[in-house]
Amino acid sequence: MVEGGAEAGPNTCRHGGASPTLDPLVERRELLPRSDTKASQPPDIIILHDRTTGEILEFEQTRPGLHERRYTDTDGQETRRQRYEMKAAAEKVLGNGSRLFKCQRMRIDKTKDVEIKISTESARAFFSGFQACGSVWICAVCAPKVTERRKVEVAQAVELAKAQGLKVMLLTGTAPHGLGDDVRVVLAALKKGWKNTSCGRKAQALRQEIGLVGSIRVLETTYGENGFHPHFHALLILDTKMTPAQVEEAWWPLWRDGCIKAGLGEPSRKHGLKVEDGSRAAEYLTKWGMEHELTKGHLKKGKTSLTPWDLMRVMAFGPGHFSISPELRETLTRLGIDQDRARALWVIYAQAFKGNRQLYWSNGLRKLLGLGLEKSDEEVAQADPEETAVTVATVNNTQRLAMIRACAWSEVLIVAEHDPSGLPDLWQELITKHGGTHEQ
Repeated sequence: MVEGGAEAGPNTCRHGGASPTLDPLVERRELLPRSDTKASQPPDIIILHDRTTGEILEFEQTRPGLHERRYTDTDGQETRRQRYEMKAAAEKVLGNGSRLFKCQRMRIDKTKDVEIKISTESARAFFSGFQACGSVWICAVCAPKVTERRKVEVAQAVELAKAQGLKVMLLTGTAPHGLGDDVRVVLAALKKGWKNTSCGRKAQALRQEIGLVGSIRVLETTYGENGFHPHFHALLILDTKMTPAQVEEAWWPLWRDGCIKAGLGEPSRKHGLKVEDGSRAAEYLTKWGMEHELTKGHLKKGKTSLTPWDLMRVMAFGPGHFSISPELRETLTRLGIDQDRARALWVIYAQAFKGNRQLYWSNGLRKLLGLGLEKSDEEVAQADPEETAVTVATVNNTQRLAMIRACAWSEVLIVAEHDPSGLPDLWQELITKHGGTHEQ
């Protein structure tokens, strides 16, 4: 059995009591013993259900008699709390003058209170009326919202293209780079190399040869043994009978020449360019986006590189935190990355990618597919969720400032989801401890 204790703390539990208890009280939901366990041994994984918040908590045995809290993507409230903490860690690094600092702090309209709403579909609470930075690169709160909505729109575009009898293929373009290369220089050269495939007479001839109607390009990066690895993925919308291999052969000379002209050197023929069929495009779409990276990306098996969100997570919590999976911890050890190194690398990344567009639609494609005008990332992030929601409370200026000083965004939303009538007591506690007298 499992019991809590003063020694254990909120993220650990010890084996050996008569009943499972934690603070707040939890009930045992399921035990997952190791296959070779003896009756006297505790299970490797203990799953508990928090009756007060509805959270599913997982504890993993780290040494005999002790289970430590581990991250699970089913724990929605914990996921949200971590995102706010990751955002706060980024703010400390970038300073108060950044756009990120104003996000979820400043009101859209200073004459109106912020509202707390609850979705009638998901029962999740959210704030309405805060400014949002919309950064898909550095904001752990905005990025999932923006990329998830972008993903829905891109998936819609794919279906509309198929309905018109067009083919969809997935292109991946990479270029040579090495440890110690300035990622800003590599990124600028990579974009210049891509331009060689989209501008000029040779690019126009390529479009006609492969029947390229348009493309949706995504800029991404990882960090591995050779440093930062910026690269492109592009969904190609084609009116063609050519196979992916034939499209790749036609595209390769322009991509190779573009990389060389940009100063990147000749890319690997094996790894520098890959064009795959529609099934791979669909698979990529299901995994693309910050929602996936922030909830499941760091749980991937066999990780050989890190995403910027992995670096941000380590920067915020350290490599020993329960949200760091064993696979991610192994990668960190192999790459020699501790919390300080993660912070330094994340700052380099944030400075390099600032101002870059993550998602780019080729000219005329949205109109051709019958999609409306594209909203900015900030507009998407600032908009309320599209599902029906009810307002359960408002946040006046004093309450807002106290919440900000206490970094209690997540706590407020949890109380709203559990029982909005408990908000006045929480506000009183926050105001007593943290005040709320100066305008922000």
